[in-house]
Amino acid sequence: MGLPFAKHYLTGGKRPELKTYFLRRVTRLEPPYILVMILLFTYIVFVQHKYAFGVLLPDLLHSLTYTFNFFHPRLVLPTVNPVAWSLEIEVQFYILATLLAAAFFKSTSTVTRRTKIIQSAVLFILLKSFYQPPFRLLYDQVQYFLIGFLLADLYLVPMNLHINPRLAALLGGIMLFAIWLYAPSGSKNWFQVFIWGLALPFMIFILYYVTLFTPFWKAVFSKRILVTIGGMCYTIYLIHCSIIFIVLNSIMRYRFSKWYAFNWVALAWIVMFVTLLISIFFFLLVEKPFMEKIWYKKLLFQKRKHLK
Repeated sequence: MGLPFAKHYLTGGKRPELKTYFLRRVTRLEPPYILVMILLFTYIVFVQHKYAFGVLLPDLLHSLTYTFNFFHPRLVLPTVNPVAWSLEIEVQFYILATLLAAAFFKSTSTVTRRTKIIQSAVLFILLKSFYQPPFRLLYDQVQYFLIGFLLADLYLVPMNLHINPRLAALLGGIMLFAIWLYAPSGSKNWFQVFIWGLALPFMIFILYYVTLFTPFWKAVFSKRILVTIGGMCYTIYLIHCSIIFIVLNSIMRYRFSKWYAFNWVALAWIVMFVTLLISIFFFLLVEKPFMEKIWYKKLLFQKRKHLK
């Protein structure tokens, strides 16, 4: 998200037009999001009969307007689609990205620029260890976006570090599994919370760095299947949680063997396969058509032509 702005400030690239920047957000990401939220709302109300229409409607409206977090305590997740809270954080960053990019990328000194980014990320992690607002905000997650800024900076102005390929491969593998196993600290001690809060952004940075700048991990994440799945990440993110719940509720009663571990592995593979399969169809039918930059212009042209 920060790369176009970084290109402008660091390499003299074309300045992103705000109109195009925000219009692209609305035309590319909003239609699939709105459709998913309405479909899930319809399923919960009219198929599951879990909530009455009027009871769940405010939840839907809050999510559609990216305001759910403002109306609910930080530990409460959206009922229609639990992952929608994080998209609200993304929207907050999306709105502020132009100002943040100017604040961090305008400096011509590479050392100063990167130091500011790192210090700001650490500062927000430190502040979070002392105080958390009553609802979720960009304040809670800004360090991850700043890590993205740092990676964009390094990508455009590389340090050209020569890392031993074997060490890079090992380091990336360790980070990958450590991120997977990471769980937030339950401690109330601010220092432990602070150190634990540093751990995840640090591991993410290391993994992304070796992926961008070392041959082994660059080759791994350049595999066509991973690139294809990565291209569908928005669709997968929008619907994976609901699919998992629906599929698990349907097949949890089945036993594939007398071995507990085998049953869970089998369930996991079934859930992953079904989630990926449905995501592929949804991506092709719903998200992909909106990836074309001028789809709305073509639609309006066709309507006018039909009316004439």
